[in-house]
Amino acid sequence: IITLHDNKLKVYRDGRIEREHIYKHNARSKLYKKGDIKWKPQNQYMNTRSYYSIVLSYNSITKSFRTNRVMGYTFLGLDIDNLTQVIDHIDNNPANNNLINLRLTSLSGNQHNRKNTKGYSKRNNKWISRIYANGKKIHLGYYKTEACARFAYLTAKSHYHQF
Repeated sequence: IITLHDNKLKVYRDGRIEREHIYKHNARSKLYKKGDIKWKPQNQYMNTRSYYSIVLSYNSITKSFRTNRVMGYTFLGLDIDNLTQVIDHIDNNPANNNLINLRLTSLSGNQHNRKNTKGYSKRNNKWISRIYANGKKIHLGYYKTEACARFAYLTAKSHYHQF
């Protein structure tokens, strides 16, 4: 159970979130009376980039939080207001917010997990291979074949982009 901007939330390791609901008046049902507390599933919506988010209200302000950041705040020690800290989905599926699929990383570390990064291109009938590490471009060389340039990039990636 965490408190996030005056909202009490139960956050589960599988990505589910429940919000505390306090009855403010007697319900029609005799099961609940004023002051009773019940946990209700927090509505999550998928934004345009396929990330699940929740909406919380506090002090007449409504704010949206990505579910993966709430998970990171709860279990991984993420500072939810510090946007330089990033939660990376290991399997590259932004809808999978299971705790075993999330890790805390930096902005550049999050880019290392991309699947469609090639790291080489053809220039002047030769293949050039390069990699970015610690904010710098590292030239890996010119190669006669695409396979050699790809091998050089993948070797450098295993060295520079470690988690």
